[in-house]
Amino acid sequence: MPLVEVEARFEYVPGRPAFEGRFEAGEGFTVVVGPNGAGKTTLLHLIAGVAVGRLEGRVSVLGADPYRDHWVKRYIALARQEPVSF
Repeated sequence: MPLVEVEARFEYVPGRPAFEGRFEAGEGFTVVVGPNGAGKTTLLHLIAGVAVGRLEGRVSVLGADPYRDHWVKRYIALARQEPVSF
């Protein structure tokens, strides 16, 4: 069973998907790479439960939904290149 699962379509702006697809990560080291605008940051925001927009599908971290099960957020760290407040 993967530790992180995302199978979703997410839109910040209606009709313009910022992420659409499937992602799984298990134990060990995972690298997310791709060109600008591919949805890497959006994927990480979905996993952290901080993306605000229209979400269809599901996000699971340790079997919990980071948007509903807030206890799981203590196991998630999101380090940004630039300082921001959520």
